[in-house]
Amino acid sequence: MKIGILDYKKEPFTEDIMKKLEEFGCHSEYVSLKQQRLPVAKEYDAILDRAGFQYDFLSETMKAMAMRGTYVINNPFAYTAANKIMDAMLSAELKINVPKTLFLPQIDDEWEAGDPAEQPDWAEIEKEIPFPAIMKSFNGYGWENVFETKTPEEAKKKFDELKKERAMLLQEKIDFVDYYRVFCINKKDLLVAKWKPAPMGLGELLFVEPPQAEDLLKKIEKQTIKLNERLDFDINAVEWCIDKNGTPIVIDAFNEVPDINKASMPEQYYWWMVDRVVDCIRQKAGKHKKNKTMF
Repeated sequence: MKIGILDYKKEPFTEDIMKKLEEFGCHSEYVSLKQQRLPVAKEYDAILDRAGFQYDFLSETMKAMAMRGTYVINNPFAYTAANKIMDAMLSAELKINVPKTLFLPQIDDEWEAGDPAEQPDWAEIEKEIPFPAIMKSFNGYGWENVFETKTPEEAKKKFDELKKERAMLLQEKIDFVDYYRVFCINKKDLLVAKWKPAPMGLGELLFVEPPQAEDLLKKIEKQTIKLNERLDFDINAVEWCIDKNGTPIVIDAFNEVPDINKASMPEQYYWWMVDRVVDCIRQKAGKHKKNKTMF
């Protein structure tokens, strides 16, 4: 079998995956892409994609390769469609709790033809969303364009600053007592880790004392698997918080390229990730699995 790795070279996580694959007699190599003749040829049985989300050229090439029969982890058709709108809609379908959320319009006041999107009704918004509230991009990554707004006036001011550039969400801020990052590999293997959220990649995984209530832990695990089955993600980290009433709430349903930093997470967690991802790659490549597509 031939396995490709789409990532920046010398990343410790992917380097360790490649070493583990070699231990099983599976050769892997970094994928290097230049101009692509269409339709693309099938070069790999499986590709671990940890960079495609950053550039259209990479993600669209991954889609083309998936259509040729390469199994791409994660499914590029899935991760390019996922955003925080789909996050909320899918969670509602699965009866998973999410914060109260409003999708705010993107508005260009200078559009001569007249903008079909209308200004938000802030009086109605104040009735629906308690403050302080979080304003964030509907498709942002890693705390990009995330703001805490303490009052409706502050939210309106921030909206006016951003309304032409991007569509934003306004979301209830949850006062949580516990916060967990639940890693799900191959839609079945779970690692529940306590998470200390922070911007700029400074979040910290801590040794976890699982939720005291066994039924709460089972509920989180069951719903995480359901989410990943529907999202069609083989690697994901779902962020859950537990509010003061003991209710589990999804804050972020998809982190399809989660930070897996050898230096800042417990060693046993790190090697659990490496082993499970290697198992997933070997299974998909060895059985000649194919990604789901929309076609």
